[in-house]
Amino acid sequence: MNKKEKFNEKDPFLLTPQESELLRETVSARIQKMEEKNRWKHLGVAVSLLLLLGIAGFAGYDRYISPDVYMAQFSPLDMKLADGTVIRLFEGGKLTVEKSFPGETRDVYLEGNAVFRVAKSKEHPFIVHGTDYATTVLGTVFKVTQQKGAFKVDLYEGKVSVTKNGDKEEIYILSPNETFTNYGTQKIAAIVPLKQAPLPSAQNEIKAPEIISLQFKECRFADAVKVIEEVYHIKVLFPKEYSDKLVTTRLTDMSPDIVMQSLALSMRLELQQHGTTYQLEK
Repeated sequence: MNKKEKFNEKDPFLLTPQESELLRETVSARIQKMEEKNRWKHLGVAVSLLLLLGIAGFAGYDRYISPDVYMAQFSPLDMKLADGTVIRLFEGGKLTVEKSFPGETRDVYLEGNAVFRVAKSKEHPFIVHGTDYATTVLGTVFKVTQQKGAFKVDLYEGKVSVTKNGDKEEIYILSPNETFTNYGTQKIAAIVPLKQAPLPSAQNEIKAPEIISLQFKECRFADAVKVIEEVYHIKVLFPKEYSDKLVTTRLTDMSPDIVMQSLALSMRLELQQHGTTYQLEK
């Protein structure tokens, strides 16, 4: 045996092959454990950052993008919008206003009933989007009432236009102390005198106009007759088999006599009058 071999046998720091392999495995396991621990640590940091960004994003959306929603749950709610428009939202009503309000147009979305005193602006129309209709104004005072398909606009001051959603061709223009109503169906459009003046100070100053405009579009004859009776305070008798027949006509600024003559002509019926009772016969 040479000197080098003797030195190796006596060297206490030299490891056997088995000890070297065990040491390598131990060190490798510790390194892997540390790397895995660091990986989870980095992942935890990343998740925390994502959560913080998400919370900030939701807060930013709610503050800068999400629309403002006003609800009158148990009593009327009075509010004033950024353009100066004053609104009274009646009980059960809901009003949605985009964060971009006021823009080129001043759009609000109404569910339920409300009175609007709109700040005047010739350049920026104010549009109330209802369930089935939209009301456009420049500056005025009006009330929107809608429930179960029935839609009504009472105009107190200024001028407004009413359109049915999805139909921009038919535009109904209201003047002060006029009411637009559909009598509960989209097949009827009527402009009639306002029944009750809302402003006590002006109640005796402005007389409601007597112009009446009625439009029936493929409407049941019985429904059309019911509206005519209510508007003109008359009684109309007709053959029952005509109840479900459809009528399409526009009646503007006509006396009850002319209205009934027009209706009789369109249905090819004979007309008999007895005071305020009109009888349609075959």
